[in-house]
Amino acid sequence: MTKCQIPCLCRLILLSPADFQACFAASVRYIYDGAPLLFCLAAFFDLDNAMRNLVVFCVIGGLLPLLAWSADFDRDSLVEADYKQGRLAFQQRCSACHTLAEDSSNLIGPNLYGMFGAEAGSKESFAYSAGMQDSGLVWTPEVVGQFVAGPAALVSGTSMMLPEPVPEADRTAMVSFMMLETGGADWPRLEIEEEMLPEGASIADKYPSFWNHMMSNTTHYRLVTAEGEYEFDAYFNQDGSVS
Repeated sequence: MTKCQIPCLCRLILLSPADFQACFAASVRYIYDGAPLLFCLAAFFDLDNAMRNLVVFCVIGGLLPLLAWSADFDRDSLVEADYKQGRLAFQQRCSACHTLAEDSSNLIGPNLYGMFGAEAGSKESFAYSAGMQDSGLVWTPEVVGQFVAGPAALVSGTSMMLPEPVPEADRTAMVSFMMLETGGADWPRLEIEEEMLPEGASIADKYPSFWNHMMSNTTHYRLVTAEGEYEFDAYFNQDGSVS
């Protein structure tokens, strides 16, 4: 190992996990923007040819899973995705903060109707974080899938928080469901046979996953209307009332 390699390697090793995550997220954004990533890394770490080759190997190795994952969001996969699975995933992790139907209100997060193909942070009726507004992202199925896997890793400074990433097994189905419900799909929704519950069934029986989610969370809402902006906390009680 040359004298140049030793301090360069030390700088790599001494990066904290948070700094490494930020650098990796920035690197991904540079790739999307077409910036010469490898030259930027080479200049930053003062790498010689041998170490530069190592960085190339690591970057390619790190991106291969992402490339393989993107294949799940091709049109055929989205059309064939399980609607009920996607709906359940959205109800469990997203519906407390987002609505999907046209002309529905913003909650803590913006209403998502018409999001596919739109630029991130462009809905005029919602106050986005500076990170989202400056991200330059366009909401394609692939980008939405990456975002729900870890918002902060894709958009530095975003105010969106997820208790846990949407599981990889649910992402394609959830994105497909969102496209169907927000006008972003160019295929028809199939007729869904819903399981019939006894008359008078409780909310917990009708929507068990969503019920369990809401029963364990106090949700802070922000409602933006023409008359002004309102913020309040809501706790869902066992009898179905809200306090």
